[in-house]
Amino acid sequence: IKGKVVRVIRGGVLVDCGVGRKVSSGNSQDMAQVLGYLRFKDAIENESTSTVPKNTVGDLDEDDDGEEEEEDWEEILSIEDLDISEEEEEEEGDEEEIDMSAFDFDNDPEFADSEDITHLFEIGEDGSLIATDEETGESQILASTGDDGDEDGPVVFSRSRNSHHAQPSVRKRLTVGDEVEVFVKSVSRQSSRLLLTTSSELKGKRAIDVKRSTEIEKKLARLEKQLGGLSRIHELEGKEMNGVVKALSNTGDWLYVQPNSDEGLPVGVATIPEGEGVALKQGDSVVVRLEGIDQTRGQLSLKVLQKLSP
Repeated sequence: IKGKVVRVIRGGVLVDCGVGRKVSSGNSQDMAQVLGYLRFKDAIENESTSTVPKNTVGDLDEDDDGEEEEEDWEEILSIEDLDISEEEEEEEGDEEEIDMSAFDFDNDPEFADSEDITHLFEIGEDGSLIATDEETGESQILASTGDDGDEDGPVVFSRSRNSHHAQPSVRKRLTVGDEVEVFVKSVSRQSSRLLLTTSSELKGKRAIDVKRSTEIEKKLARLEKQLGGLSRIHELEGKEMNGVVKALSNTGDWLYVQPNSDEGLPVGVATIPEGEGVALKQGDSVVVRLEGIDQTRGQLSLKVLQKLSP
C-alpha cells in the first residue's frame, strides 16, 4: 500500500496509509485513524517504488545495539482485519491535520524510546535549516548539498553518533511529506497501529509466517553472537558428546538437550532415531551428535545416539 510520512520520530517515521479502524461511539460508529510505524532499519533500498528524495535525511540512526525486540507486536493479523478509509485527497497547500490521540508516546511501551525532534530544527531568515543542540543550546546551520550552494537544494543532516558514515543511508532519507510504498509487517489490534516495511519480500506471505521467520532470524543472530560465529558449529559437526535432556516435545519425536562440552554450547533440538523407541524423560543423560544448525528453529541440531544409565 502507498502512504505518506506524517511525522519523524526517533528510530523511524509514522506513515498515513489511509487505514482506519471502526470504533463505537454511542449508537454510531466512527472511524479512528491508524498510523503505521516504519523503522529506519525496515526502510531498505527500493528505487523502483520509493519516491524518497535522494539527498534528504530523516532522523537518527538505529540504537547502538542494533537489536530491537518486537514483543509488543504479539498479535499478528492481516491487513484485511482493518477497514480502509478512502478519504478525498486534500487540496495542494492545505495543512494536513493528524489525529495523534492514537499515539500516546509518553505512556506507550511500544514507543518508549521515541522522541519528537521537530523542535530541534527551524528555518532561518535566509531559508537555511538550523539545528539546535539539546544539551549545549548551540545552533548549527546545516549546509546545502547543491553543487553551486543553491539555497533551494536538498539539505542533508544527521545526528548519528557514528561519524564514519560518509553518506546517509536510505532509511535516513525519509522526511515529512514523502510518499512511500510499504508493506504491512504486522498489525497490533490492541494498540491500533501497523508495523511497516518497504521490503517486497513480504508480498504474498501470511503474517504468521513472516513473524515465525523473523523469530528464527533473531534466534540465529543470538546463536551466532553467543558462539562468536556460526563457523564454530560447522567445525564441530559430527562431534559426539554427553548431554542432559531438558524438555520433551508434545509429539515425543524431538526434545531439548543441553550438551556437556567445553565449547559452551547452548541447548539444542535433538531428534530420536526413528524406530529405536528410546524412552527418555527430563533429566536423563544421553549421548548426542552435533548435526549442525536447525534452520527451521534457529537452534543447534542434535541427534540422540543412546541413553546412558541413570
